Amino acid sequence: MEAHENHLRLILQTLQDRKLYAKLKKCEFSLHEVVFLGHVINTEGVSIDPHKIEAIVNWPTPTNVTKVRSFLGLAGYYRRFVKDFSKLVVPLTQLTQKGIPFECDASYKGLGCILMQNGWVITYASGQLKPHERNYPTHDLELAIVVFALKIW
Repeated sequence: MEAHENHLRLILQTLQDRKLYAKLKKCEFSLHEVVFLGHVINTEGVSIDPHKIEAIVNWPTPTNVTKVRSFLGLAGYYRRFVKDFSKLVVPLTQLTQKGIPFECDASYKGLGCILMQNGWVITYASGQLKPHERNYPTHDLELAIVVFALKIW
């Protein structure tokens, strides 16, 4: 704490020497945590502001290319905090390409499902598509995930 106070004195003295001023009401000292540009900075490091996580989680399902790009822009800002971010967003990124049909339910990468009860997640399951399943139309893929889930649970 003493080192911090000495550092603060040095900064304030440097500002005064250079005839630069700071408004006291805009200054905060000895904080344990600072929220800055969508990040929380504390002694443990830098993390995402929980309000931003909430905004990402509650983002409405994109229904067109422009809305997908908006979502990817917000989520992409925090890519360094998400392991394998670029792999996770491949299906969304593909939707931004010209001539790609917009489908929001089926994926040609894999199958995934969630078992819930009374609004609470119980467990997750996922698996890769078999080569022949990649040729399935959308409605068959959606049925395939139902069968996949029923076999597991």
